[in-house]
Parts: sequence; structure tokens; C-alpha cells
Amino acid sequence: MIAGIGIDSVDVTRFENFAQWPHEKLAQIFSTKEIDYCLTVPIKSAERFAARFAAKEAFFKALCGTHPNAQFILRPMLPHIEVTQLGTNGSVGLIIHWHELDMQQEKITVHLSLTHTTHTATAIVTIENER
Repeated sequence: MIAGIGIDSVDVTRFENFAQWPHEKLAQIFSTKEIDYCLTVPIKSAERFAARFAAKEAFFKALCGTHPNAQFILRPMLPHIEVTQLGTNGSVGLIIHWHELDMQQEKITVHLSLTHTTHTATAIVTIENER
């Protein structure tokens, strides 16, 4: 059963300078694996950072749908919601570090879809209850 849906779209130009940010500042938003991936191809860094940020925002929106009375503070959550490659075909997923979020492991399945151009990055997250 679908418990929450979230979508977010961001302007890639907001992320153009992220490749020059210190690692410590990036680590407030992204995991080390995400940072490494985003920086591997400098010309794609802004698009990759933007897509990952949109995924985190979309997850937050979907999670609020499953916890309507919860008071989430997004910024501390960001590095603990990690976009990961699922295979060589370009598919992606989310790894949620529940213990870092001070939340119990949820019995949910999270689906992620990302798309981006040189101008816009969009993410959609669907959360299903495992019942």
C-alpha cells in the first residue's frame, strides 16, 4: 500500500559552485559516497548534486505523508538519506540510515526515480508500507 509520495525539482544552477565547496560543508548535505560520485566527472557535478538534493527533499515530503504528526528537521537528516546506484543500468535507490535519524527502522519500501538536464533536476519518491 502506498503510504507517501514526494516530488522535488531544483534548478541545477544553484549547485554550480558545489564542486568548489570544502568537503566538510558538502558533508552537511551529502554522504561521502555521494560527494565522491558527484565529483568524479566535473562537468556533471552540478547536475549530480542537484539530483541528489532533490531526492532527499522528495523523500522528506513522502516521509511526512507517512508520519503526518511528525516534526522533522530536514537539514540534519540530509547526509543520512543516501542516493545509491543499484546497478550498471543507471537505476538508483535510497539508503536510509535510520539509526542516524533517531528513528526506528521502518517497515517500508522506498522507490526513487531521478531525472535531470543541464537546467533542472527532479526526483520522485514513493513509500510503500510492507503489510
